[in-house]
Amino acid sequence: MKEFVKSEENFTKKILQLIDRLSFLKLLVVWVFITVFFGFIYFFFSGNSSFLLNTQTGSHISSLSEGVYFSFITSTTTGFGDLTPVGFFRIIAIFEVILGLLMISIVTSKLISMKQNIIIEELYELTFSERINRIRSSLLYSRQNINALIHNIEDNNFKKREIKSLYLSFISLEETLEEIMFIFTKDSSNEFVKSIDDVHTGIIANSVLFSLHRIEEAVKIMKLRNITWQTDKNIHHLEKIILLIRDIFSEINKKKILSKDVFENLNNEKKNIISRIKELEPQIL
Repeated sequence: MKEFVKSEENFTKKILQLIDRLSFLKLLVVWVFITVFFGFIYFFFSGNSSFLLNTQTGSHISSLSEGVYFSFITSTTTGFGDLTPVGFFRIIAIFEVILGLLMISIVTSKLISMKQNIIIEELYELTFSERINRIRSSLLYSRQNINALIHNIEDNNFKKREIKSLYLSFISLEETLEEIMFIFTKDSSNEFVKSIDDVHTGIIANSVLFSLHRIEEAVKIMKLRNITWQTDKNIHHLEKIILLIRDIFSEINKKKILSKDVFENLNNEKKNIISRIKELEPQIL
């Protein structure tokens, strides 16, 4: 009994999956085809014992168009009463009503599902845009923190704890880069999972390079002023930032989001900045 129930559930699941894969137009075509098919049955299998009776004239139907007409009003349960099934056609008509109601409900549910998908997609589009804006704001905030440190050093108005806690700004940037990495590596097979486009990719890539450039400026000015900032935490998190940026650019290249020329320019700039940072601080891996 359990095996029967399980097999029935599997069959139902497969049917639902098949229906879900079909578009609204295909379902509509299937419904029209089934209805026309029944119209052919009413016409070609009409005989002395089973036929469609015209209640106005009292005669049997004599054309295919009348059979298809009766099939449509039966399938849609319109039932004008001008044509009546006689004999075995009554059973066929009952079966068609059941099948027709089922098909109408499937087509209707598909329409509702399409509307829901549109609403969900619009909501996801808004959410995704807000997420991109939040990432850009986070990158800007990280740059502002590093800029503030640079200005304090230039004005000789910095405190030692600002230098030692530089890793806190690095951690903030690191978390933002991890979120960017997630956007580029997430599974996009789901229809509601939006893939980042070339415009947003270019904006984010440039913003990441701006942040990396500010780090280079901070490292450069600290070296010129002989400021010791190379604590284990500062070095560790700076290395993580560099690795994340490399991974992000690797994903952009892998997915071919940007044109070849644009990506090469951005990637070369990334390599140059990282090289200059390593020249300033050779201990960075």
